[in-house]
Amino acid sequence: MIKLIRNLKPYKMAVLTLLVVLVVQAFGDISIPSYMQKIIDTGIQNKGVEHIMPSKVKRDEYREAQIFMNDGEKALWSSSYKKDGENYTLVVKDEKKLNKLDRTLLKPIVLSYQLGHMTVKQFKNTVKEQLSARPETKAMAMRIDDMSISEIANMMKVDIKSFKAKDQSGKVHTYVDMRPLIQSHIASGEMDKSEINKSRSDMDKTISSVGDKTLRSMGIAYATSASQEAGVDIDGVQKTYLRHTAFKMMLVTFLMISAAILASYIASKVGAKIGMTLRREVFEKVMSFSSAEMDGFQTSSLITRATNDIQQVQMTTTIMLRMVLYAPILAIWGIIKVIETGAHMSYVISLGVATVVVIVLILMIIALPKFRIMQELVDALNSVSRSILTGIPVIRAFGRERSAEKRFDKASLDLMKTQLFTNRIMTFMPPMLMMLMNLLGVAIVWVASHRINAGNMQVGSMTAFLTYSMMIV
Repeated sequence: MIKLIRNLKPYKMAVLTLLVVLVVQAFGDISIPSYMQKIIDTGIQNKGVEHIMPSKVKRDEYREAQIFMNDGEKALWSSSYKKDGENYTLVVKDEKKLNKLDRTLLKPIVLSYQLGHMTVKQFKNTVKEQLSARPETKAMAMRIDDMSISEIANMMKVDIKSFKAKDQSGKVHTYVDMRPLIQSHIASGEMDKSEINKSRSDMDKTISSVGDKTLRSMGIAYATSASQEAGVDIDGVQKTYLRHTAFKMMLVTFLMISAAILASYIASKVGAKIGMTLRREVFEKVMSFSSAEMDGFQTSSLITRATNDIQQVQMTTTIMLRMVLYAPILAIWGIIKVIETGAHMSYVISLGVATVVVIVLILMIIALPKFRIMQELVDALNSVSRSILTGIPVIRAFGRERSAEKRFDKASLDLMKTQLFTNRIMTFMPPMLMMLMNLLGVAIVWVASHRINAGNMQVGSMTAFLTYSMMIV
């Protein structure tokens, strides 16, 4: 390996250029799964909405969204919007500020969203609990199950909104917005700040159990719903996001393809130049040998050195520049991206890599000794071939054709048997690695499915993690 690297000294600039091109190619390889994750998680699941802050909200929604916010959160919410007729428009455009708002206002917004999307059963149970808490309204609480939403609204003298919407599975349900009821209690003094905080604490415990990713998805669902009610074309937002992301993905793909072509060209050219230089130097060296030095080498061995061996060095150099140099760049970058996905399944990749190393080591331990023997057998075949060619007149004169054929057959068969053995051993590697990668994929999907079900991971993150894992392995 050190001698191979020494051959690259005259081509430092080419190797440096190749390194830059490989980094560009790695950037493309690594970026594509990220874009795919965005398309699945944001473009499809979240309809192109990236943050929990609605781009536009109605006046009532602007007020009702603040029910569970403390004073600091209310100030942050208010400063983020500007009155625009009957609606309020989001004025914050900076990505860092939007991310900060996402972190700060996520739970109060999700609490408000949950309160505004209660099922009929949840709504009636909540009303019963409130009425049962006071002696004068206990009798009313007993009749709640038999009453309709409008009858409950008339009884409590509150404008309660009910609406139909699809759940995550696509089924249509009737939901109730309880926020007007809560606001009426706050306005009448029936609910003070301590009771609001208690309600927030109780709901906070329930919502926190769904997982961070699900919690954020609920915040995005709120932003989508509120924006749509305020007149924002969510379908247009989704299409625009998907177009922009797909366009970026195509640009990165073309960049990656161009880099791959250029990298192959540079690696092949450097390898060919090294092969040309080695052939010239070997030829000049052999021609400078004295008769005594020439007698120390077999002519067949020198032929092998000047042809097959240099060809192997050339191919090895090209592969080293094109693949061996690229592998650690891709692996390190892939590991960084795996950590960024937040999938917390690094142990699956570690197990996969360890298994790959064990398989390769076992195969190489079995095959490497045969490769050394095969080099000697190539020399032997060249020696027999040369002796037959130079001794044709003598062979014919003494009728030794059969003997010469047997010598050549023996040398050929010995080389063939060794090559068959090494090839058969090495043919085990692709199917074993493919089986390992498929098993690794199944393990990742199995583990990820439980995390997705727990709300700690999204489908796009699993897809990206799976792709990065295949790259690393």
